Amino acid sequence: MPKREQQPTRAVYGRLPIELVSSAHPDLDPLTLAVVASILTSAAFARGNQLHADAFAGGAEKIEAEKEAAEQFREDWEETNNRRRSGQAAHAPQRYHTFTSKTPFKPKKFGMALKRAGELGYEQRKKELRKRPAPEIVRIEITKSALLRRAGLSADAKNLGRLDSILMTLTKPLVMGDRKRSPLLNSVRKLSSGRLRMNVAGEWLNNQFRKIPLPLPTRSRVATSLYLFLHFIRIGPTVTEHISERSLYAKLLIASPDVWVCRQSLKRALDVVNQHVAKLDAVKLRKHGIKLPAAFDVLTIDRSHIRFTAIAQPGRNEFSGRLNQIRNGKRNRPSRDRVRLDVETDDIDWAALALPGETANGARHRHLRAKQIAVDNLDRDEIVEYRQRQRTEVGQL
Repeated sequence: MPKREQQPTRAVYGRLPIELVSSAHPDLDPLTLAVVASILTSAAFARGNQLHADAFAGGAEKIEAEKEAAEQFREDWEETNNRRRSGQAAHAPQRYHTFTSKTPFKPKKFGMALKRAGELGYEQRKKELRKRPAPEIVRIEITKSALLRRAGLSADAKNLGRLDSILMTLTKPLVMGDRKRSPLLNSVRKLSSGRLRMNVAGEWLNNQFRKIPLPLPTRSRVATSLYLFLHFIRIGPTVTEHISERSLYAKLLIASPDVWVCRQSLKRALDVVNQHVAKLDAVKLRKHGIKLPAAFDVLTIDRSHIRFTAIAQPGRNEFSGRLNQIRNGKRNRPSRDRVRLDVETDDIDWAALALPGETANGARHRHLRAKQIAVDNLDRDEIVEYRQRQRTEVGQL
């Protein structure tokens, strides 16, 4: 049966509810969001360990049932042999296993049968437990410094001094837009050992969440909001959704009547996010199912709508395995040479789409570069679909 998972000193990613990731909240600063991610991650580990213990008990019950079945099989054989010795006809008894319903079959050895029964009991009980909601309270015990380090933050005097007020805030209802959420922490108590005993509301563990790479870029509130938003939306070569600048600025809490000032704030926040992303371990995050690009970029759709794109890691992106197979000749793929990137670009007013300080030719090259990145990441079927769409667009020009 699987061993209990040990919680790392520093978490690679944190859990945050979607409502905290999709838009910024004025009452939650970057440090508070990092502490929330650390608390929810610790509570998820504590609940996972409890599920492991309960599922382990289910595996033990299955092993006991398998032992009883083996003992019954031995008793049946003794009875059969006694009847045969007395001259009576007796059929051989049938061996039954608790981990399969197929009969007849060749019985497994006793040790292997116990192992299979324990594994099946563990998985069945764990699957059943995961369908149940989290308990009302999940208790965790942790030191202040460990709570900060788990979120990738420095346990210096400044952060330790602010932690008490943050924990007090999390024991009160949180206002999120038009909704008021119940407190994240039901109680916080300092033990004689110096550790904190926190009762986390299980309701927060039942919400849909996103895996957010830690630490968060806490240098800027706007950068933190943008970092979370980029891990909320879908970004990929086939994603065509875009967002209006006004809606994006509202989600990021960029408040200024001047559009140029808002765009500069977004540009500075994106620079901070890309500098932060470059410091993260993409290989370790990939092991946890998190695909981290080398950088994020913004693509202007028209005067009021934008779309975020991702620049893939060099040689290691979500399609790298397929690309390696193609290079090694193990997989056929249509050539990208005939995929036109200049379709529907002749009649566009590039000067109107240029960013502040950017020429019209620079805007056109930025658009084509984003398209080339998208095409480089296309799969075979997506390339075929892309070609068909380009033929249709060429016919309409």
